Amino acid sequence: MLYHVICGAFKNQKNADRQVSKLTREGLNSNIYERIGGLHHVSIGDFTTRPPAVKLLREQRNGGKKVWILKKSSK
Repeated sequence: MLYHVICGAFKNQKNADRQVSKLTREGLNSNIYERIGGLHHVSIGDFTTRPPAVKLLREQRNGGKKVWILKKSSK
């Protein structure tokens, strides 16, 4: 199982690219995870176990970011 901390989901690729640029300027290592259900998901953390994903989620929420965890099968 993979856990991705998502900081945005965008229909338009350019908007996802802008979010990645903004997060990079803020010092976060971000990337566009993949297109799921027509949306480009911007990830700020990818983990093989849940606890570090939850830790990053809490840190970012405490900093005011709207983030969530996307759980995906590693197959």
